Amino acid sequence: MTLLDEWWAFCSESQLMQRACDQCEGRTFTLRRYCTDCFEEMSWTEAGDTGVVVTFSDVVASSVTSALGNAPYVVAYVDVGKARLLTNLIASPASVRIGEVVRLVFRRSVTPPHRTVPLFQPVNGGSS
Repeated sequence: MTLLDEWWAFCSESQLMQRACDQCEGRTFTLRRYCTDCFEEMSWTEAGDTGVVVTFSDVVASSVTSALGNAPYVVAYVDVGKARLLTNLIASPASVRIGEVVRLVFRRSVTPPHRTVPLFQPVNGGSS
């Protein structure tokens, strides 16, 4: 089983996992076997269920294909569990703010292979 297969299996169980180095405590969502800082083997660790919006795109108003349904949507980098994840926000685009605390939710994709995908939505209002 590849690291990608393992990651999707965790998501199907509503667990957001990241790679962790026990030696130097580095964390990443990049699926790699070895730490790029100290070259030690990495293992899985749970990322947590809240994060902070670092930056986000303008609204994606139309999409040729979207595994999660129709546009519009907001793409964002969220710091969660000592690492940064590129994800979609479930929020009214006008309400998204840098530094906003967001919580993890999982949604099943509407297109094959119908994976369970980690997304985030604002903790205090702003969701749509």
